[in-house]
Amino acid sequence: MYAVITGDVVGSTTSQTRGDQNKYGLLDESLTTAFESMMTQGWVSKGDFTSFRGDSFQGVLPAEHGLEAVLLIKSALKGGVTADLKADHGLSWSCRLGMGIGEVTYRAPHVSKSNGPAFHRSGRLLDAMPRDHFVAMASPWDSVNEELELMCRYLDIIIERLWTVKSARSVYVHLKENYTQQEMADLFGISQPALSQRIQSAEWAVLEQTIRRYHSIINLNRQ
Repeated sequence: MYAVITGDVVGSTTSQTRGDQNKYGLLDESLTTAFESMMTQGWVSKGDFTSFRGDSFQGVLPAEHGLEAVLLIKSALKGGVTADLKADHGLSWSCRLGMGIGEVTYRAPHVSKSNGPAFHRSGRLLDAMPRDHFVAMASPWDSVNEELELMCRYLDIIIERLWTVKSARSVYVHLKENYTQQEMADLFGISQPALSQRIQSAEWAVLEQTIRRYHSIINLNRQ
């Protein structure tokens, strides 16, 4: 069982047409950093994720890691994260993405050549997504798709309305590294109480609970 993520960065073509190649290069680096983090976690291999046209991306990974991958991409872009976690470029992007859960009938060395129901589901979700929605998930199991839709709606509220650049960066490091709060505070050069406030404002406790519930859904339905 796989999760296929297909996404577009919102408004990125504006920077490109204005000729700000530095911003466009940092966008590409932010996406690459997120993909490489997934490789470090062991969720994906080289070729499982790709970006194209500079502002679109697609990837495939085991379904149990799908939601964490969504949050990793979202936090990397919202926080303007690059390979140097300490660097703050003052940039932030949003993205719209659809995650299709299901079978992959043909798994090629490069994601662009792979195929199957999970790919079709992901692409349809992104194409049909309302303009004011930013995350969509769907599975082969009708009994849980309503719950997945509800997850997406409150994830939209948390990510698009509550996350700041700084809180998004904190979520990214939380997902990527097994750091204590003090280690994260040292990384960002702030106090531990300030770091704790960032994590709370990002609704990390709700995100953790959502990840656990997502894992339960996958484990219960793929038997």
